[in-house]
Amino acid sequence: WSDTCCIDQNNHVELQRSVNSMFVWYHHSALTIIYLSDVPPSSKSGALANSNWNTWGWTVQEFLAPNIILFYQAASVGDCIRTCLYTKHTI
Repeated sequence: WSDTCCIDQNNHVELQRSVNSMFVWYHHSALTIIYLSDVPPSSKSGALANSNWNTWGWTVQEFLAPNIILFYQAASVGDCIRTCLYTKHTI
């Protein structure tokens, strides 16, 4: 959400500077949460690779830079319940 909420998409100078610094943003984050809205709770192996998230330009930075990533998929019951697909911890 940070790219759509915090970056003025119409200011090309700000946009380019922000895109260039996204790796640093993710690397210094305490936690990166990725919500896979198109992945149903009953998904099998390969769901992450086939998700819409995996088609976006910042996916590589978002995956490689953070120390901790939580992937959540679509809720099976209610808006506040999420199933963790994968957690990446780097020590």
